[in-house]
Amino acid sequence: MAVILLNGPPGSGKDLGAWIIRTRILLNCSHMKFAQPLKEATHALFGLSRSQVKMMEENKDTILPFTSPYTPRQLYISMSEEYVKPTLGTGFFGTAALNQMKRFANPHIVVSDCGFDEEVKEFVSEHPKGPVFLIELSRPDCSFIHDSRNYLFSDVKAMLHGCVHIHNEYDEELYQAQLTRALRAFGFSIRGEVNDD
Repeated sequence: MAVILLNGPPGSGKDLGAWIIRTRILLNCSHMKFAQPLKEATHALFGLSRSQVKMMEENKDTILPFTSPYTPRQLYISMSEEYVKPTLGTGFFGTAALNQMKRFANPHIVVSDCGFDEEVKEFVSEHPKGPVFLIELSRPDCSFIHDSRNYLFSDVKAMLHGCVHIHNEYDEELYQAQLTRALRAFGFSIRGEVNDD
């Protein structure tokens, strides 16, 4: 099972990139997030409805009535950095991601929220079933200033099977072309360029 990690600051196009990869570039590709268990646990702790969860995802940097005095992003970061990681270890979400992967039968998985060295180290060292690639994203006016994630260090990148940087500065069509070029360079079969049977 090949894994593609997307790493970049908020607003750089990680979720859009995952959607493009899954629906337009690769066949048989699933999407997951390292933070999914954290988000689900946070939603459950606060007893949130589906509409409130949707509101949190669409307004990550806005204080909402049911997250006050925090923004959703601050709330997730607090849960992760002050509770989960001190209790279960800094690589916990890497291990949790391996457990999430068991739900998927597709040969490719794209992870759209990579950004912590320890969880990637844990994930890669315990993932014996296939290669792990990294697409690092940047975009004008996007930074990690209000996020706890960051770009991966070079020693972590050295553990991976391939790494490319994409400066996502233009429109969606060019972004798709950049992603396609990266995946082709990694050796993936591109939708429409191979027999789709």
